[in-house]
Amino acid sequence: MNSKILAVAVVAVIAAAGAGAALFLMNNDDKKEDDSILTHRLLTMGNVYSDDTLDSKDVKVLEAVIAGDKEVTVAGNKIDLTDSALLRYSDVNQDGNVNDSDVETLNQIIAGNASKLFYENAKGNITSVQVPINNLVVMFRRVGTTVAMVGATDMVKGFISDMAAGGNYGFLGFTGTNVGSASEPDIEAIKSLDTEYSSTGGVTLIADATGAAANLEEKVGTGIDVVRMPVTEMGKSENGVVTLGYLLAYKNDKHDQIMNKLDQWIEWNDSAKKKIEEAVAKLKDEDKKTCLIGMWASAGGGLYTLNVRGAGVSEYEYTVYCGGKNVETGSGGSKSIAEINEYLVTYNPEYTFVMQQEVQLLKNKIPAQTTLDEVNDAFTDNYHGKIGVFSQFFGTGPGYVLSLMYYASVLVPDLADTFDITKEYKFFMKDLVGNAELAEVQAFIPIAA
Repeated sequence: MNSKILAVAVVAVIAAAGAGAALFLMNNDDKKEDDSILTHRLLTMGNVYSDDTLDSKDVKVLEAVIAGDKEVTVAGNKIDLTDSALLRYSDVNQDGNVNDSDVETLNQIIAGNASKLFYENAKGNITSVQVPINNLVVMFRRVGTTVAMVGATDMVKGFISDMAAGGNYGFLGFTGTNVGSASEPDIEAIKSLDTEYSSTGGVTLIADATGAAANLEEKVGTGIDVVRMPVTEMGKSENGVVTLGYLLAYKNDKHDQIMNKLDQWIEWNDSAKKKIEEAVAKLKDEDKKTCLIGMWASAGGGLYTLNVRGAGVSEYEYTVYCGGKNVETGSGGSKSIAEINEYLVTYNPEYTFVMQQEVQLLKNKIPAQTTLDEVNDAFTDNYHGKIGVFSQFFGTGPGYVLSLMYYASVLVPDLADTFDITKEYKFFMKDLVGNAELAEVQAFIPIAA
């Protein structure tokens, strides 16, 4: 089975040397000049080479571990075999030992003959899932975006109410059984679905890290796998996309379809991040712009609040990643407009980024300009910085790089004309997620740097 997920480095080779060279690299894992990027995103046991797939490079690293070597060079990359994370992923069959049986298990996985895969979930626990996965019950809305993006929508047999028709994430178009809310799922309905689809492996629950339906594993009992993937955590949501895509594709009839969509996402995501990283690395500290980031929320009756993001929250970290310099916000949290206006006048950030709640775009189809008008009416005239509005949907799951592109195009002068956010958003929403209608809704307001 071809279980390749192309790393962005291979995409770069395509551009530089043509498709023939790329195919040469794909089919020759021994070549010295592979120059793969070690992404550490695929969280399945056996991924000791640490790129986005399992193949003969992982076998070579694992054999070197078993031989007692301290370092090995594979595909041009020096691998530290004393790294604790690598050793953790070396116990492929999870029997407590690392030996030749793990090499045998890894070869079986690569050949497409495994019936169970061990992986590290979003709780940091090593757990397993029966493969192939044929039937899904999606327990968290943003994980549902990944499921749709990799072309696995018709595998969905059940979902929480947020993803039902009329729900905030109803745009995903899942058909099947509504199993209640994320906080209070209908466990009996889930078990009934597992019985209904038992002839094709039962159902697998796809959930978020630890928040929604935190005790699912205990409630559904043995026999129903719960796959938990990160979707909002800075730097980890990519792990969720790559790992979930790999697990869904393994031995599945839709393998090529899922992997092709995942490859598209990887190329898109990684090429944008690379441009941002290179530009920010050249940005002098004294040239970094001050900014504030918060989510706009209606308290009813024309009253609004701004939930300010502080250090440790993803959106705050995104601005830092993109060269921003967040002004101090204390504990952050929900602030009244009076508090915010006082804050804006006191600290006068050069840019204020306002997130429009995702329901406004996804369910209500309210354009970002409407929210910007509300913000302009509420903010004091004594604030002279620039204000930008974009959908909260940008900041989570497989689309989080949209927010990086947005911030970077404003905060890094060298990137001002690099990203056409309208085009990027339409590509993600229409071509990857598959919703042409929402692709046309105004999801952000550009800000001139």
